[in-house]
Amino acid sequence: RDGSPVTLNVKPNTEITLDGRPASLTDLVRGFTAAASYNTATLDCVRVNAESFAEVRGIIRDVGYVEHTLTITPSTGEPAITLIVSPGTPISLNDRPATLDDLRRGYQVIASFVETTHRAVRIAANSTGEVTGHVRSVDTSAALVVTTPLVDGSPVELHVVHSTVINIGGEPANLGRLQVGMAARATYHIPTFDALAIEARLLATGDLQQSGGRATVRVESIREDFRRESLLVSAEGLISDVNYRVIVDGAGVETLTARFGFVRAHFTSDGSSGQLLPPLLKPVVNIKRVEVQDARTGQTVLAGNFPLNLM
Repeated sequence: RDGSPVTLNVKPNTEITLDGRPASLTDLVRGFTAAASYNTATLDCVRVNAESFAEVRGIIRDVGYVEHTLTITPSTGEPAITLIVSPGTPISLNDRPATLDDLRRGYQVIASFVETTHRAVRIAANSTGEVTGHVRSVDTSAALVVTTPLVDGSPVELHVVHSTVINIGGEPANLGRLQVGMAARATYHIPTFDALAIEARLLATGDLQQSGGRATVRVESIREDFRRESLLVSAEGLISDVNYRVIVDGAGVETLTARFGFVRAHFTSDGSSGQLLPPLLKPVVNIKRVEVQDARTGQTVLAGNFPLNLM
């Protein structure tokens, strides 16, 4: 758990395991992940279970969907760390199996990794947060509750929606019954900073009926004064080693070679992932149609339309 470091006394009869196997104190190295059972009065250690991987806990700062990376801002205040995420890296979100594409900036995360290579070994993320403290203010007209945490931290402003469950003394209540100064514990969804995320399915139009794909436009509020726009296009079931053109609203934006029948194109307005978003695609919310064409023949093999009036 988070807290101050604890120095324990390792005795000759202390049971030590490393990666699930019996070990000795000399096998342990600074940076390994460890869990220990000990006598709170004497600090004598009874059992140590260690893993030869480093661990970082904090907040997701950035997700490299194309580069397969995850940047985490540690809760310890140390500099951000970027991990390499392989296709086989176990990932969970809210205790359920997930993929890198499911993770978003702002989520809480715990990750184990190989310290020498920064290769992620496992990632556990959570899109919900919890605050325990006292009600600081209630705005019934705006449906807002501000809670001041018991521990150090900034007040948390929560939006009360139709599905929000409020209990006072174990009994159901409405927002109007909350009073300033009341003790409160709230569970809430962590903001993803996504102002907009819209997806269009790409459907086969010709002979490659086994093919399919999707196109996603996203607008993220990185700061109050800056928004990142992105377009992600992916397709599978294509012919390997054949070149395909990505066409957006009639304009060719990239030519890709299918590897194992798969192509992926990613554009961002700040160049943080993939390629720089061409000016002709801005704003991404105005994009209407995406096509994937066989570069040899010019034939459209996949196509999809975005809904009208995204904003």
